[in-house]
Amino acid sequence: MKDNAKKQIGAALWAILAVGLSALMSFLFTDTDSIWYASLSMPAFMPPPWVFTVVWIVAYILLATALWRQIKNKNCEAVWGFVVILTLCALWNYAFFVLHNSLAALVILILCVIATVYTIRQTWKTDTLSTVALLLFLGWITFATVLNYFIYMAN
Repeated sequence: MKDNAKKQIGAALWAILAVGLSALMSFLFTDTDSIWYASLSMPAFMPPPWVFTVVWIVAYILLATALWRQIKNKNCEAVWGFVVILTLCALWNYAFFVLHNSLAALVILILCVIATVYTIRQTWKTDTLSTVALLLFLGWITFATVLNYFIYMAN
């Protein structure tokens, strides 16, 4: 196997591992069947539950693809940005569903928005595909932040 192909596969495996770990932790922390969650007042613009599943699957695929491209291009600043984003994604689920703390979850989402903007700045001039993936993720995470804010205010 050529050296370049090995590097591509290695970068892909690291990206899949990092994103997969974040997704797994998020999944394990999420409990939409809890009495606490059922008791929350939700905003009128709250999407149906299946939307979250679909959007997060797409978001994780986009993040894995963009992270893979940054690993193979040795863009360390962007890679660290992804590490922060993925960590915050898992922490949000922990704060919201395990700790039942929508304020802490809101703060985590705001930090995630900041980390995403930082990471976009690291990919902006060098990788259009990663930047587009991150901009799409930024749109989703911004919506999630607004949603979390309204949940916090109503409860």
